[in-house]
Amino acid sequence: ETYKKYFNSLVNDGHEPEIIKGARESLIKLNEERKRLLVLSSHPAANLRQEMQRYGVDDLFEHLIGGVVDKISGLIGICNGLGVEGRNVLYWGDTVYDVIAAKEAGVCSGVVASKYAYHTRERLDAVNPDFVLDDISWMVGI
Repeated sequence: ETYKKYFNSLVNDGHEPEIIKGARESLIKLNEERKRLLVLSSHPAANLRQEMQRYGVDDLFEHLIGGVVDKISGLIGICNGLGVEGRNVLYWGDTVYDVIAAKEAGVCSGVVASKYAYHTRERLDAVNPDFVLDDISWMVGI
C-alpha cells in the first residue's frame, strides 16, 4: 500500500517511469525467437501490468508475477510449474539480490549494468552473475 501511494504520487507529479531504450525491440526479438518470457518482481503486479501496457509489451509475456517477497521460492516455483530445469532458465535483474536469488534457485543469472540499474557495475560484478550486459539489446541471441 505504501509503494502504491508513493508511486502514484510520483506519477501525478509527472515522474512517470519510461521504458529502457532498446527494451521493447529486444523483447519483440526474443519473442520471435520463441523464448518464453515471464516477469517475477517485487513491484506490485498492478503497477507492472500498467507499465507493460503503456510500453506495448504486455502481450509478449507469458506470465507476470508481482509483489514477490521471496524471489528464490518464486524462481523455483516457476521452474517447477513450467517443467523446466533451472539451467535452462535465465533470470535478468538489476540488483545483487537478483543475482543471489538466481544462484540460490539454481537458475542462470543476468544483469543489465546500465544507468538504470539499482546497483553499480562494481557491486553487480562482485556477485559474479553469469551474464553482465551494458546494453539491454545484447540479451538477444544469448
